[in-house]
Amino acid sequence: MKLKCHNLTIYNIAKGECSNYWWHEGEADLEASVFATILIKHLIRKCTENLPIIIYSDGCGYQNRKCVMSNALLRYSIAKNVVIEQKLLIKGHTQMECDSAHSLIERKLKNKDIYLPSDYIRITTEARVKPYPFEAFLLTHSYFYDFKNLKPTLQLDLELVKVSLRSKISVLYSMIHLLLVLVISCCSMNHTVL
Repeated sequence: MKLKCHNLTIYNIAKGECSNYWWHEGEADLEASVFATILIKHLIRKCTENLPIIIYSDGCGYQNRKCVMSNALLRYSIAKNVVIEQKLLIKGHTQMECDSAHSLIERKLKNKDIYLPSDYIRITTEARVKPYPFEAFLLTHSYFYDFKNLKPTLQLDLELVKVSLRSKISVLYSMIHLLLVLVISCCSMNHTVL
């Protein structure tokens, strides 16, 4: 029997830091609450200064273009009194720093047997040495919040927005300032646990 493992990568362009959050299908599904939890907890852990945040999200609909993610970011913005702008890239037309992280991890995984989900943590941290190793975390079901059962702060479903290839979508959760840039991408690894 095979166990599917998932990875959410958050890359801070300003600092060159890359955090990889791993979980398997027994711990959580691929739903907006999972991604919102990881992002919000990452922001709480990493964004200790009251600086504006710009988030570039890939075109993954169940992950980034749902009211669950929008409500989670809006709640964080209000609670921390911080400006957040989420820029949604057009599906199929994205190239982000997270892709290079995924490439390094895939190269390190080549010809390796994976027996436990924790093997992904070791391989992820070994995938890059300079400027410093990737961060990697193995998540369990107790880590995740259930954002979908919260009363919406904002009724917004970006999946309903029709976009042409030249369009840019941006959701602003307060005023705009460009000081800190984060990039978010999701990757379901094709490797399976033996």
